[in-house]
Amino acid sequence: MSKKLMVILCMFLMNVLLVPTYSFAASDENNTSLSRTYIEGTGRSYYQIGIASVSCDPIETVENGVTVTHCAGREYNSTGTLWRAHAWTTAVENGSDKYHYTRARVVNALIPSIIYKDSDRVWGYSKTTATTDYVEANEPLFSMRSYWGF
Repeated sequence: MSKKLMVILCMFLMNVLLVPTYSFAASDENNTSLSRTYIEGTGRSYYQIGIASVSCDPIETVENGVTVTHCAGREYNSTGTLWRAHAWTTAVENGSDKYHYTRARVVNALIPSIIYKDSDRVWGYSKTTATTDYVEANEPLFSMRSYWGF
């Protein structure tokens, strides 16, 4: 087995076996780090990695005085043969809704910079919701990422 293939296989196994069902990281949308504890400075877009989740548990954080609640998960079709990435976000500052966006993507589990489906940024006040098109449920290389930002 070639060294390159071995590295890819090891990365895949680390991503599937070692990363918990829900792992959260803060970074910009262009970050491709597989680390589950990677954190960058403020003023960036933040994302939740939804590797094997079916539904979401909302996560609330406070960023620069803004209370953000974000939730992401996979939505399956009625037969279970397809799924899509789905995410929503609320942002409240001093009791008022803050303008923000939510984004959902289906990406390659080994190389997250390879994007298969993208909802694009959905901007708004109150609750913003982003959903991708459906993908095959049995494809092992599909993973999802969701993002929010101001």
